[in-house]
Amino acid sequence: MNMLQIKFDNDVFTCIQKDKFAILTLKKNALNITKSVSAKEELFSALSAVEESTSVKGLILINSIQYPGDVEYKKLFEELMRSESYERNKHRVGKLKNMHSQILSIILNFEKPIVAGMHGIIEPFFLGVCFAAEFRFATPDTKLVRINTKLGLPPDGVVAFFLMQNLGQAKTIDIFLSKSSLSATEAYDLGLLTEIVPENELQNKCLEKLEKICELPSYAISATRRLIQPQFNILDDFIKRSYDDYWNNLMIMKRTSEIT
Repeated sequence: MNMLQIKFDNDVFTCIQKDKFAILTLKKNALNITKSVSAKEELFSALSAVEESTSVKGLILINSIQYPGDVEYKKLFEELMRSESYERNKHRVGKLKNMHSQILSIILNFEKPIVAGMHGIIEPFFLGVCFAAEFRFATPDTKLVRINTKLGLPPDGVVAFFLMQNLGQAKTIDIFLSKSSLSATEAYDLGLLTEIVPENELQNKCLEKLEKICELPSYAISATRRLIQPQFNILDDFIKRSYDDYWNNLMIMKRTSEIT
């Protein structure tokens, strides 16, 4: 493993090694990972390869989706509302919850530093993962969306957790109930972003930040990460609660639509 260059490439993401860093780039909405067993297994293999490689010192997460990131969420919601199969709907929501928990468990327990790069409309699934990174860079056109509340559903548990952690209860509630998205400037002013950079500099800025971090001893980086990152069981409780409420609200809306 350590002698090989990391290279993964499928329809949903790529993960390549660039010198001493790995760059994982989403090509499609993260929800697509739940639709493909092979993509899910390959994602876990890629993250494991990055963590285990002695030649890789850090990870960059990049969102390269060109179309609005909330399209897949709206599509899923519409499909769930149309479907008459209770078991199929519950299975799909359960897959989302499990995927969210599994990915966040890996990210929070990562020993190596992680930097996120965002541009375009960032949907809740990827946004939650970005919040678990130590540093977040975004382009001026970036929008952080919370599509769930617009659809009448509860907030994404991961996003809610990290907003609470960074901004406190009052500000988090105000954001979820008063806004449908945050611009890059608004997110930066709230302290949610490290820096706003031009799109053509996004990857290089992420690489420069990792380069600077990795001047420190690796054991100091991993120890700091363990100390600062939240305990996964606390975050996982937010995830479970949000998906339980997602399911309950979905059932209420389906019954209401059937009555009317």
